[in-house]
Amino acid sequence: KQDLDRIVAEEVSVALINFEYHTLVGRAIHECLDAANSTAEINLCNSRPPRSFLEEARCDTTREMAELAYQAGLAGHHSGFRPARSHFELRTIVQDIGFVEQNENGDWQCPRETTLYKAIKCPEGHYKVPEDQFDQQCERLGLPCSKEKGYSCFCKPCIKAFEMDLFQIDKQKENMTDAALSDLGGCDKMTLCGVVEQAEELKFHMQDNLDRDDATVTALVHFGQETRSLTVTETPTEEHGYDFVFSQNQRGVAILEIAVDGVQVPESPWRIEVIERVCLGNHLVANENGACVCSKNSRTVNGQCMPDGTFAGIIAGVCGFFLLLGLWRFLVYRREKSDEVWKVNVDELHFSHPAEVIGQGAFGVVLLAEYR
Repeated sequence: KQDLDRIVAEEVSVALINFEYHTLVGRAIHECLDAANSTAEINLCNSRPPRSFLEEARCDTTREMAELAYQAGLAGHHSGFRPARSHFELRTIVQDIGFVEQNENGDWQCPRETTLYKAIKCPEGHYKVPEDQFDQQCERLGLPCSKEKGYSCFCKPCIKAFEMDLFQIDKQKENMTDAALSDLGGCDKMTLCGVVEQAEELKFHMQDNLDRDDATVTALVHFGQETRSLTVTETPTEEHGYDFVFSQNQRGVAILEIAVDGVQVPESPWRIEVIERVCLGNHLVANENGACVCSKNSRTVNGQCMPDGTFAGIIAGVCGFFLLLGLWRFLVYRREKSDEVWKVNVDELHFSHPAEVIGQGAFGVVLLAEYR
């Protein structure tokens, strides 16, 4: 097999070099015709043998072969041919870019792919863009492709990315396309990939750049001494995309691990910070479990938080009101008692002369008089 490859390579090299000699003869004939200024000179160019145009011309070169090679060289934009100095460097290049692959028997062969997208192989640390974005890459870069002329164009089909890209989905990123998210890049290993308030939900999106089919993706959260699993679902509108939701009541930093088919991805783990919840309402604060309660200097009154100073002022006002009410009632009581025991001095009475008797009884006579 190796001897056969060597023989074929040599024959191909010889054929290409011979093709160049034929092309040179054809070019010389056309240069002769272009330089001719008369019919006699044109006839001379058309009648001369091929070797008269090029001293190194091959013996088997004919004018028809020279013309055919010349036209083929123009169509292929060929400038010349030479044998490769070493096939080792060329073989390494084609292996690295995926033009040849090693099969299960250890033999190298060209991949049999049905589409241009599948034939592209990305270098290490780079991954192909999703297939639905592949045809749009050139337009995104401002390089339109003329499909009417039968061209198949691809621009920047490989992007530098992690094996598994992880994104925090906030309001800004919620409406972004997959291509825009890929341009942003996912979170790096052990970086802070998300910040969320206590008891609030934080959405995450993952993109498997290895495009593993039927993969089992798991998410594990470590918080203090607690370890729990998160529910991971496939993204309905994106192939090899996954989503999950994180929530934690206590403040602190959680560690997130992502694994595919039981193997942790190289970029894992990441950190997620849980900050104090912002409670809407006067004098409300979050406790250690994320519930909104009254602050230390306030208390619950009729379902609302009231500052202790305000509460004390209300109590003092109510007590003062009842104190004044009690004092008023006491004064009224004293006056009523005074009216029951009313003593009038005789000097303060004025009788008429003679005194007018208005009644009498067993206890004495009742006289009419004026008081004071």
